[in-house]
Amino acid sequence: MFTDSTDIGSTGTIFKFKDFKGNEYIYDSNSNFIFNYSDLLEDVLNSIENYDQENARSFLRQKYPDFDIDDLIAKTKSYRIVEEDIHDPSIRNEEFNSLWLNISHICNLRCVYCYGVDGTYGTQKTLMKIEDAKNIIDFWYKRLETRSKEVKVTFFGGEPTINKEVIKYSVNYLNTLLGDKCLIKYRITTNGTIMDQELINLFKKNNFSVTVSIDGDEKTHNRNRPFADGNGSFHNAINTILSLQNVGIINVAVRMTIVHDNVLNLEDNIQKLWDLGVKNVAINMVSSLEKQFQITCEDIAYLKEQVHNLAIKMIKSRENNIYNFQLYGYLLHNRYTNNCEFFSDKNLLVETNGNVYPCHRLVGNDKFYMGNIFWGTYSDEKNRVHRDRSERCKNCWANKLCTSCPQINHLFNNQTDNPYNIYCDFNKILIEEGLKLYTTIQHNKNEKGQIHD
Repeated sequence: MFTDSTDIGSTGTIFKFKDFKGNEYIYDSNSNFIFNYSDLLEDVLNSIENYDQENARSFLRQKYPDFDIDDLIAKTKSYRIVEEDIHDPSIRNEEFNSLWLNISHICNLRCVYCYGVDGTYGTQKTLMKIEDAKNIIDFWYKRLETRSKEVKVTFFGGEPTINKEVIKYSVNYLNTLLGDKCLIKYRITTNGTIMDQELINLFKKNNFSVTVSIDGDEKTHNRNRPFADGNGSFHNAINTILSLQNVGIINVAVRMTIVHDNVLNLEDNIQKLWDLGVKNVAINMVSSLEKQFQITCEDIAYLKEQVHNLAIKMIKSRENNIYNFQLYGYLLHNRYTNNCEFFSDKNLLVETNGNVYPCHRLVGNDKFYMGNIFWGTYSDEKNRVHRDRSERCKNCWANKLCTSCPQINHLFNNQTDNPYNIYCDFNKILIEEGLKLYTTIQHNKNEKGQIHD
């Protein structure tokens, strides 16, 4: 029997909530830690958050005279994380552990909300050449972090599978270069409409993580993501993801973009994908200045209810999955902070002509252009934006689990570190339900793990 687990509330960087069985917890973002709830613990966390140490002691001793307050404060503080600015240029070691290749500025779909301007990013239609891919890989490999036990390599577009030969060449060349030196985690995002068996076999052999963009049921998807000739692409995309799953590729997911018109159908759309055999769905909010697509404040309330229902369905089925919740569970269990590659000086993102940008969503934007590898003008510090959380983010309970998309912030507020309110609310909905889901699963397993008395 699941209870109504609406959150109890937040105070600064502390969030009090109930899981789906009514158990109460406190999430403390300063420690990225979940504690079993007690009045005493809540007062301790609030006191060390809002007072200096002496005033905190004084307040707590008056309210809880029978407890060793100094010991309690010390134990609580011991969980807290001291963050270093890993993007400080003075400690930059100019070594990479991630490569992002935008290998195609051509797309065969005409998605109505596309931030990439039909895959061209506002530039010419181009495909990365094999010799250019080799030179980019060589450039990256010479600067590879020597201690890395694993590296990430991502293929993106446009539609990357249009440039099949570069995918095949790059994988073979990277495998030859790295051999047994480290694990290569290959990733690709595709619309899934022109996948063939050769690529599927390549993905399986090399343990690719494959993300296929599908926006819901046939009607929703075809309205949002038609072919260039206007025909629907739903069946092509569904057949591809099922083929990937059927050959045993484990890391397969659907990426669903939510626009205003499909807000009310989010839960139904995901359920229909689950019913078709799609096991893993990631949900993302549209990034568009066109009013007809934008999520509104009114939409947030509808999304909150549906996301809550989806989390409960996940508990009951244990087979179907929302990737966003899986990510938050992973971060919480390992006490990791959620990071965006936009701020990472370990990632090299290169588009078809050798131009470098900090984010695939900002390709073609001169403000974020970092130079060109082939022309020798690339500089990591050119237009590099270092992470500087706003005061609003620093004082938010969700700041360790939220990345606050820099591209969306810049699109709506013209600043990468000024959070867009609606996206902020959307992220909090997902994080809240992720916390409830994680604690419910942990409770069901009867594991203490990260949940402490």
